[in-house]
Amino acid sequence: MEEIIGFKELQVGQPVNVKGKLLEDGSFLALEISVRAYQNGVAMVGEIQKLDPETGTLRLLNQDFILPNDFAVRDAERYDIGFENLKIGSVVKLKGRYSPVEGFVPDSLKMKETFGFNVDKLIGQIDLIDGERRMLKMIGFPVLVNHKTMIEGF
Repeated sequence: MEEIIGFKELQVGQPVNVKGKLLEDGSFLALEISVRAYQNGVAMVGEIQKLDPETGTLRLLNQDFILPNDFAVRDAERYDIGFENLKIGSVVKLKGRYSPVEGFVPDSLKMKETFGFNVDKLIGQIDLIDGERRMLKMIGFPVLVNHKTMIEGF
């Protein structure tokens, strides 16, 4: 099995940003893992897949989130815009907190500017590392790495 440069240096609890792509089975294929010195909260970045204004439900990275009425929704310049101004296909950053018991609990949403392409992103701490399967887990997602994954920041 080909060694993935930097994978052995990753540690449980380490704050990272993972850029990649959500796969059909719900796992996340990492294209780039950036180790961070400090991490405040967790976040997901991706395209809005579904919206239901009646229930305040938003689907992002194949997960549904019910957002409360007073939920902070901001545009790219950080102005409050409200849930009613969101559109399917818009790229957003959903910030919040994560625990294995509660899962991901969002507390704010910010629209992201795109430049003709989109890469999904997970921001948080590594919860588990499985060296044999070349996988780590964060924010409830199994994150797969392969020989094309770039690992930076050591």
